[in-house]
Amino acid sequence: MDDDNPGTSRQTPVAIIGTACRAPGGVTSAEELWRLLLDRRDVVAGSDPGGRWSEEERVVPADLAGSAALCGGSFLDGVDGFDPGFFGVPVREAASVDPQHRLLMETTWEALEDAGVPPRSLAGSRTGLFVGISGADYAKRFTLADFNVYHGISAVPSGAPGRISYILDVNGPSLAVDGACASSLVAVHLACRSLHDGEADLALAGGVTVQLEWGGLVGFARAGALSARGRCAAFDASADGFVRGEGCGVVALKRLADAQRDGDRVLAVITGTAINHAGRVQGITQPSRAAQQAVIEAAMRQAGVTPEDIGYVEAHGTGTPVGDPIEFAALSAAYGAAGGRCALGSLKTNIGHPESAAGVLGLIKAALAVRRGTIPANLHFTRWNPAIDADGTRFVVPTDTTTWDGRGRPRRAGVSAFGVTGANAHAIVEQAPPAPEPARRPEVRRAQAVVCPVSAASAGGLAATARRLADHVEAAADPVVDVAHTLAAHRSHLSTRACVVAADRARLVDGLRATADGKDHPAVVTGPTADPGMPVWVFSGHGSQWPGMARDLLDRDPAFTGVVDRLDAVASAAGVPVRRLLASGEDLERMDAVQPVVFTVQAALAEMWRERGLRPAAVVGHSMGEAAAAVAAGILTPEEGLRIILARSSLLQRVAGGGMAVVALPVERAEAEIADVPGVSVAVVTAPASTVVAGSGPALDELLRRWQDRGVFCKRIAVQVAAHSPQVEPILDDIAAEVSWLRGAPATAPFYSTRWGRASRWSSTVPIGRGTCVRRCASTLPAGRWSRTGTGCSWSCRRTRC
Repeated sequence: MDDDNPGTSRQTPVAIIGTACRAPGGVTSAEELWRLLLDRRDVVAGSDPGGRWSEEERVVPADLAGSAALCGGSFLDGVDGFDPGFFGVPVREAASVDPQHRLLMETTWEALEDAGVPPRSLAGSRTGLFVGISGADYAKRFTLADFNVYHGISAVPSGAPGRISYILDVNGPSLAVDGACASSLVAVHLACRSLHDGEADLALAGGVTVQLEWGGLVGFARAGALSARGRCAAFDASADGFVRGEGCGVVALKRLADAQRDGDRVLAVITGTAINHAGRVQGITQPSRAAQQAVIEAAMRQAGVTPEDIGYVEAHGTGTPVGDPIEFAALSAAYGAAGGRCALGSLKTNIGHPESAAGVLGLIKAALAVRRGTIPANLHFTRWNPAIDADGTRFVVPTDTTTWDGRGRPRRAGVSAFGVTGANAHAIVEQAPPAPEPARRPEVRRAQAVVCPVSAASAGGLAATARRLADHVEAAADPVVDVAHTLAAHRSHLSTRACVVAADRARLVDGLRATADGKDHPAVVTGPTADPGMPVWVFSGHGSQWPGMARDLLDRDPAFTGVVDRLDAVASAAGVPVRRLLASGEDLERMDAVQPVVFTVQAALAEMWRERGLRPAAVVGHSMGEAAAAVAAGILTPEEGLRIILARSSLLQRVAGGGMAVVALPVERAEAEIADVPGVSVAVVTAPASTVVAGSGPALDELLRRWQDRGVFCKRIAVQVAAHSPQVEPILDDIAAEVSWLRGAPATAPFYSTRWGRASRWSSTVPIGRGTCVRRCASTLPAGRWSRTGTGCSWSCRRTRC
């Protein structure tokens, strides 16, 4: 590669790994854009997008009275809709943000999600932002009395990429590009060069146009550039001008080698790009055939391809009587002399001319075409413009959807964008190389449920997200396990959350619809609405201890030490000097000692965190950790929690002699394999492919030998009792008697029970006589005080088999 002669050096191949767009006709994704093209829809609607301009604004000058040119237009829906909280934009600032900037924020986020990149995972990375944007109409709609610094940020093009880089907290290049109608494809070129030069490791490139000034239509109408028919008829004899349109598009880009290394889905590959300027021609708005030909040939050199390699050109194709013949002459000179046919089309025949967004939307169309082997029909074409001589050239304008056979070679397309002030850009995009065989995933049984997490920044946003996801799942054939994997691993998890537990698409869709409608559903667990800085506090059970734990906090952190001292007075009276055990760092072997020590550390840590201003969004605990979770939620005092643990650990000594083991098997497999082993049962389901079993020591030893011989991971747990199994049932009545004094208090944070999987904000206890458990086991309840939560509606004996 000759770095001193960039005109001949090869450009680093760049993978398109994600796309997002907005287009007229209600298009909100690349998939919807493709469907619009295949359906041959023309979405040019008229010159008044939903009453955007008042009667006072829509003044028609006398020289344009009756002009049909002012009646055409192609506009986006809902440009006034925006969720500032999602992006962390303060309310006082939100109204000042240009709708173009809002659309770019949304589509950038969506392009990253389409690429499988959690947006919030990019903080501190070399991610570049390259945005094509020309107008700043929004700032003109405010008076000087209203204008503030935030309006000023919206009034300059750099405010768009700058704000997105700020939101994502990324450190790569962040540039606004104004090349008029070539802006977004120039932005793609700069993004590819930045990746080539190593300035960025990931680049987001695109553009946007939203028309907010009526004067723009008037100016183009006076220039005679607008179609009186209200149609972009690219290269056709009837072409009489273009139709002003709107749109927004963003592509996520990576060096191809990096994308392959990271296992990204590659939609298409950009192998060459080039930009130039028309120079001095007959007028500043006049296109230059020579400059257009030169930029196309430069892009081909960068890509290392020849004209016969190109099977489709997504042309600028505005449908102007002057521009179309000049563009065709340049295409013919660059591409037209080679063998084979080459299709010629223009997205503008469907959606009008989205100006600064035209190039990137054309690129998305071309990427979809090379990926799917299909060329959509070009609308409004019947015969060539008389000023175009197509005889002897390779070009054909497809008027029907056409299958594109690469004939053993990668499908390749050229994409053009030319600006009204002379900027020219061209890109070569080709079919992605075959993807390697995906890594074999752990087998998931059809009946096994998976967790599908959904999140948003607000309750309204969660409902909208759940509704869109339900529509997608219903329409697509994606396996539920794939949906769950994408949602869990390739999305940023926001503060308002829900999880749908489902084994099939119907159950998942039902749960998502219920979430969207704000209804309860047995498959849905909703999370708290909380600041992302408020995490869930999780408290572990027996086995989380180690010698010397928390010793460095003693007498150094007042809040931590204060709780330890309070609990030491209670525990020492029961023969467990928790402070001395912590300070000495000695091994903890006795079960009646280790559990009070672990609880004391958990309760003291919770108080230390609270002293520093931290609050939990919710609390959850496993086994003995549920007592610590109840303390953190304010349901119990630390002393009450310790009394429960002291009683529990002391009584467990009576049934010592069993054991527990973890095995890398799903619970269904584990249950099947222990069915013939008396005295062993499932104790804990720790993960979809991990289970803890408990029972007598000899039986466990036999199971462990059996699994080890087969190469199944398994390990004995350092505990002297078969907890969470029928072995502990003889002491249940004694435990109930030991805690008969218990009273609950209203919780200050949601408490999630690992038994019922429901959240509670309060707890109460009432005395009851002997009765029958209303749940499954129909056991007889002893007299005493039994607890229930605010979400509970029945009493349960809480025995293992219940």
